Amino acid sequence: MDNKDVLIQFEALRESIVNMETNVNKRLDSLEGINSRVVERLDGISVRLDGMDVRFDIRLSNIEARLDNIEEDINVISKWVPFRSPIPDFSTPLKK
Repeated sequence: MDNKDVLIQFEALRESIVNMETNVNKRLDSLEGINSRVVERLDGISVRLDGMDVRFDIRLSNIEARLDNIEEDINVISKWVPFRSPIPDFSTPLKK
């Protein structure tokens, strides 16, 4: 094998390496695009979860307020209506 053949093989190898580098760079660009879309979707999910958390807290507060109102109503009614036995305490489990 003479110098000319070595140069031809070297040039072919160099061209192959350049092509591989180009392909790797294209794949990296593609992965970066996929990564940015995933991050955008995760951000969207996070925002939705935060909104759901706020709505849940509001609903829970509303339920607690309603329960407080019911408890107040029971206390008012119990003062007006004479009961033969005390109003049961619903906050404790029934005894067996």
